[in-house]
This record gives sequence, structure tokens and C-alpha cells, in this order.
Amino acid sequence: MIRRIERAGGKENWLLVPQIDHARVSGRLAEAWTDASLVAIEPPGELAKAITHHDDGWDQWDAAPDVDPAAGHPLSFTEMPLPTAVAIWERSIRRAAEFGSLAAHVVSAHFTALLQAASPRWSADPLQFQTSRRFLDEQSDLREKWFADWQKVNPAERTRKVAGRALAYLQFFDALSLWLCCAPRFEPQSMQTPEGYYLSLGPMADNRFSVQPWPLSVERVRARIHARRIPVGRYASRAELAAAGGQQIELDFELIPAT
Repeated sequence: MIRRIERAGGKENWLLVPQIDHARVSGRLAEAWTDASLVAIEPPGELAKAITHHDDGWDQWDAAPDVDPAAGHPLSFTEMPLPTAVAIWERSIRRAAEFGSLAAHVVSAHFTALLQAASPRWSADPLQFQTSRRFLDEQSDLREKWFADWQKVNPAERTRKVAGRALAYLQFFDALSLWLCCAPRFEPQSMQTPEGYYLSLGPMADNRFSVQPWPLSVERVRARIHARRIPVGRYASRAELAAAGGQQIELDFELIPAT
């Protein structure tokens, strides 16, 4: 879950955005991306499905998020207890495997990279270290199996380099979608694409963004996320957060070519 701050009319609210919605935005962008290095990854369409569904394991948490016991705020995806996060990642990887071996391989590699990047947070704690090592070791073995299953169909074209490029695309679209979904944006942003060039994003009014150069196959891209608006405050428990109710809203994003 993403916890996004909203300030309007002198009031502050939180917008609780499901991870699954954020991932759907990632997939919408991937499906419209035109570069041949993405389009050529075999089998056709599997990587886009992996990107679209890479956070499907969050469904139960998104429906009933927990709170930080000390701060009292709803837990965002960057604040999760490690065992909870690992269980969610494992569900996401299992669901990705339903689309094929490449999908399972890249989603596993994605969460492995996230855990490795967070190693300063868990490496000094024996219990967290044990949880992390188990996940990393198990996923390493599974990725080798998934890679072999994917590669054997066409060893000349389905190489580790191509699998690495597939992971780079997942990470790129994930980062781009998070940039859109996590907070209001008022300053331009530059992001390096997997092809090596930089994409410039210019915030406009009402969640509209100009993009240069234009890398998509359509004239404009629209994407929608659902969110739950609740007052900023201190919530004592998951039950209290659920009882707060809140208002269901939608945020619409639009990307257009820069003029």
C-alpha cells in the first residue's frame, strides 16, 4: 500500500493507494512502449503481464492494511515488517509464475533486488537475517529453474542478457509508476530508460504530465488508480483504521507528448 499525503483547503488527508493499482499503471505504460528491445523479448506479451501483475500478492494487505504501532499511521510499502513483506513478495512471485517462466524469473529478481538494497536494515538482526537468507536462497534456486525452462525453447535468443533486460524494464516501469502514484509532483523529473536515453517528465495541472521524447505507441496515455481518503491522525490498530471508513476516490493520470 502507498500512503500519499493530500493537502487541500487547509486540511491534510492520507490517500491509501493499493499496490495492485500502482502495478496496473506500470503495465499500462509497458503495453504502450514501442522500443524494439522490449517488443522483441519472448514470449510476446509475457513481460507486460509480469509488469502489470508484479504486485498481485498485495491484495489481502491492501484490503486491510495494518498500522505502525508506535506512530499510529497506516503502514506504507516501504515500512513493512520484513516477514510480512517477504510473504507478500512470495505470493506475488507465485502468481507471476502463472503467466510463465520468464514472468516468474523477473518478478523474483525484482523482489530479490529490493531485499538486497535494504540489507543495512536487516543484516545486523539475527532473525531478520535468517528470514532474508531463506528468501534469497530459495528464490535463487527457483530463478535458475525458471530461467532454464524459459531458455530451452530458444537458447540462442533467450539469454541471460535478455532476462536482465526484462528485469530492467520491470524496474523502470515500477519506478515510473511509483513516481506518479506516491505523491503530487510539481517539479520536472528525468528518468533513464532501459535503452539508455533519458525521459523528461514535466508536471502540468491535474495530474497531467508532458513527456519528452515520446516513447509510446498511442497519442496519449490515461491511467487511473483508486484510493481511500482518510484523515491524518493516529490509529491504534488495524481494526480502528478499518472502522475509520473514509472516502473512495479515483486519481486520473494523463501523459502527453511535450510540445
